[in-house]
Amino acid sequence: MKLMKLLRNESFKGKAGLLTLVGSVVGKGGVLSRSLLGNLIPCLVEFLGSDDWASRKTAAEALERVAVVERDLVSEFKSSRSIEF
Repeated sequence: MKLMKLLRNESFKGKAGLLTLVGSVVGKGGVLSRSLLGNLIPCLVEFLGSDDWASRKTAAEALERVAVVERDLVSEFKSSRSIEF
């Protein structure tokens, strides 16, 4: 997914806006495969530790949409350990 390449690009400055777009795509059922979800979830989780508040917020919102819309596919991504901040 080209959007994830932009998210991982250090020089790209519109990450919060792009994360909002990713959340919208997920909300409309745009994640159709396990492999795409397998790339998307770690990317979103990585942003939860971002210094940028807007990126953290939009990543959390996108993860929430993934959990609601793709609940059947995300069960394998549940972690037995909690995320520490």
